Amino acid sequence: MLPVEIPPVVLPQGSKNPDSTKWVMNYLSNKNHFFDNIDLTDERLLRTPILQARLNTFFNNVLIQSADTINKEIDKIIDKVKDNSKIFQFVSVYLFNHFRESEIMGHDAVVVKLADDIYLSGKADWVSADFKDDLRKQVERIRPNLIGKKAQDLVMNSYKGVFVSL
Repeated sequence: MLPVEIPPVVLPQGSKNPDSTKWVMNYLSNKNHFFDNIDLTDERLLRTPILQARLNTFFNNVLIQSADTINKEIDKIIDKVKDNSKIFQFVSVYLFNHFRESEIMGHDAVVVKLADDIYLSGKADWVSADFKDDLRKQVERIRPNLIGKKAQDLVMNSYKGVFVSL
């Protein structure tokens, strides 16, 4: 339960934006060492509120709420817990539910990544075939509408009766 101690920032000489540089260095240090004082493979954490509280804090307050940033950190955490099936299941379910319920734009890309990497890849042996089929359908409806994807061409009827490509 010990918080991570962030060492004082030493700015490189000649920093043009010392405040911004200091913020970035603090952010990276906090992000990279947030789970240093916790053994993510210890199953005893499942019977305490510690793991869920740490995950909540990390994904809500520490990380920048960008799908790319979140997806990188998910890969790191999943890699740490992949050898313990119970912790892996807990973390996977937590992350999937957390981002599925999120109202932040762009988090649907995180849900698609989790679905592809864990649930639809066969690593989630705790879910039923019906759940996987339903999830596959949902993901295929979401995937074309992710931020950064090129929109499909729409051909619409104009008020003059002429079809126009949008």
